[in-house]
Parts: sequence; structure tokens; C-alpha cells
Amino acid sequence: MSMISRIFGFCLRYPLVGISTLILLALLFVSLFAPFLWTVDPLQISPATRLRPPSLEHWFGTDALGRDIYSRVVYGTRTSLFIGFVVTLVSYAFGIAIGFLSAFNRFADTVLMRIIDGVMSIPSVLLAISLTALAEPGIWIVILAISIIEIPRVTRLVRGMSLALRDALFIEAAYASGTSTWRTLFRHILPNISAPMFVQASQICAQAMLIEATLSFIGAGVPPSNPTWGNIIAEGRSLYQIAPYMILFAAMALAITVLAMNLLADGLRDALDPKLNRGG
Repeated sequence: MSMISRIFGFCLRYPLVGISTLILLALLFVSLFAPFLWTVDPLQISPATRLRPPSLEHWFGTDALGRDIYSRVVYGTRTSLFIGFVVTLVSYAFGIAIGFLSAFNRFADTVLMRIIDGVMSIPSVLLAISLTALAEPGIWIVILAISIIEIPRVTRLVRGMSLALRDALFIEAAYASGTSTWRTLFRHILPNISAPMFVQASQICAQAMLIEATLSFIGAGVPPSNPTWGNIIAEGRSLYQIAPYMILFAAMALAITVLAMNLLADGLRDALDPKLNRGG
């Protein structure tokens, strides 16, 4: 059976995964080919066409500065997905390393877990605002701030599942055969905890995009000059009563993306959890 047939069969068996994957692939296509999707410069100001409702010329209308909202929403897709994916990669890179270190070093576990507990005790948005206030606003500062928030979640997951597998017979057999600790971690433990990590990765990506939109909405995130869904909503909130389209399309894009991420997480959980999949 070919790989495409296996993927198609998997998506038919777990429709949540198939539907959410199609939505995310469409969003990825939009972000990669934004300049070729009948868009204009999202920063181009045109006072003569300000606050125009949706039409054939401006599909989503124009904002208070005459900028094309459709183009800004399309380019905002690129920014939001980029932040979500990079935050997920950074969080897992550090979370896996810290989680393994905590699981196999008792002294490091005592110190690191107290730091993790302290970070997790602070509300996410409040911590992100505090971190972004320490430096000049920018997309990489936002990524760093959100990653610091998400790393403890990955760390606790990796540590907990590593502790559960640490005394398993196949791990003891690996040590008995002379396998080094780090080789055991990445060759035997990591593959066995990958299923819940994939599920959590989807949730972290969605959470990262929500936090970025929240920061941009209150003016503590990506600079207003960059088209992001949060910035578009923030710019239209004062005029939503007379021009609701200014926030409608950006809010819909954010909601659909986060919903697709959460559906993917639920579908992967159903597909990869052996307890839920036992009857399949």
C-alpha cells in the first residue's frame, strides 16, 4: 500500500485529523503564496478609499487609513502561523532537554521543577506582557516571551512520562547492553512519548497564536506596522459599530485557525491513545 493511500485511509478513519489538516494546509498555502493571491501592499495607505465596505475592488473592505483589509488578513496569516510554529519548535527544543534532565538527575529535578512551578503560577498573558515590556516590541521578542510561557508545559509532560518509563524493563535492558544515557533517552524513551507530545504541540501552537493576538490587541505585541490578526482587530475596535467588517474577517481567521489546531489535537489524541484506540 502506498504512503498516499495509507494517509488517505487514516484521514477517513479519523475525520477530525483529516478536516483540520486540510484547513491548516490551506492556511499554509495562503501564507506562502500571499503575494500571488490577488493582494496589494498591506501597508499601502489610501485616504481617498478609507472605510470602504466590502466590494469587488476591496473584498474585505478598507480600514480607517484606506488599507486593503483582505491583503492585511492574508499577510496576517503568515505572521500568525510563523509565530505559532516557531514557538512550538523552541518550546519543544528546550522542554525536551529540561524534562529529560529533571527525570534523570535528582538534584536538577529539585531546582528546575521549583522554577517551572514558579513560572506556571503566573498568568500567561500577564507574564507575556511583563516580558515584552523589557525590550523594544518586535516579532522575536513576542516569540521569546510566549516560548518562556510554553516551555514549562512541555517540560512537565516530558518529565512525567520519562519518569513512568525510566524503570521499564526495556530501558533496563538498554542500560545492561551498554547503551549510554543520552542514547537511551533519544532512541528508546523519546519515541515512546511522542504521541502525547504531538497532541500537545497542536495545542501549544494554537495557544501561541491566541497569546500573540492578545498582546497585539492591547499594544504589547508585534508593532502595529506589521499586519497581524491581533493588530487588525485592535485597529478596528473603535469603529466596529459603523464598520464591523474591520474586525470580522480577522477574528474569523483567528477562530478558524485555533479551532483547526484544537480539532487536530483531539483527532491525534483519539488516533494515538492506545486506550481510546483499543476497540478500533
